[in-house]
Amino acid sequence: MKIIKIISTSLLYLAFIGLFIFNSCGLRKETYQERASKCFDAAEKIEIDIEGKKGISLIGNNEPSCILGVPLPEFEMADIDNNLIRTKDLKGKINIINFWFKACAPCVAEIPDLNILFKKHKSKDINFFAITSDSTSETVGFLQKHPFDFTIIPNGNDLFRKKFQLIWGMPFTIITDKKNVIIGTIAGKKDSSGYMINQIESILTGQGL
Repeated sequence: MKIIKIISTSLLYLAFIGLFIFNSCGLRKETYQERASKCFDAAEKIEIDIEGKKGISLIGNNEPSCILGVPLPEFEMADIDNNLIRTKDLKGKINIINFWFKACAPCVAEIPDLNILFKKHKSKDINFFAITSDSTSETVGFLQKHPFDFTIIPNGNDLFRKKFQLIWGMPFTIITDKKNVIIGTIAGKKDSSGYMINQIESILTGQGL
């Protein structure tokens, strides 16, 4: 019995040492949530009070490039046609993920550019997703007047706040490689015509597309 106990203790010790070496050598991949938390901690913050509700606003030093190099967070959502979209199913293609909502004027303003991008590259190995915090019914009504060619994912509040922890304003776009690792970010609608298209196409070119 003593021998068994000694062997068990030794195995636990070796397992602990192995885990320590694994983490120390950087073999453990940093998660999206861990990196997003670091982005938030690094940003300058000010306290705000809106109609008696206190909160925190971010100013400066919150460049979205801080999430480059980490994988997408795990999520599972239904698109507007009730097709299930899961993070693990996105691997094998480049992913362009746009975050928006219908009351966001800059978000609506860049939809035509995003549609041009879709039409130009839809035959390639690229997934085009547009995640909105609006409900399904609100989104359906909006799309009748403002066609959006991306795969639309409504009811995205949980993705905005918890999964992606977006702190960079709207609209916001993430581009990943075929392994779901983030390789590009674009925050806000830029004034120059075609800016969005040029930025994304530059990233696609770097991926051989």
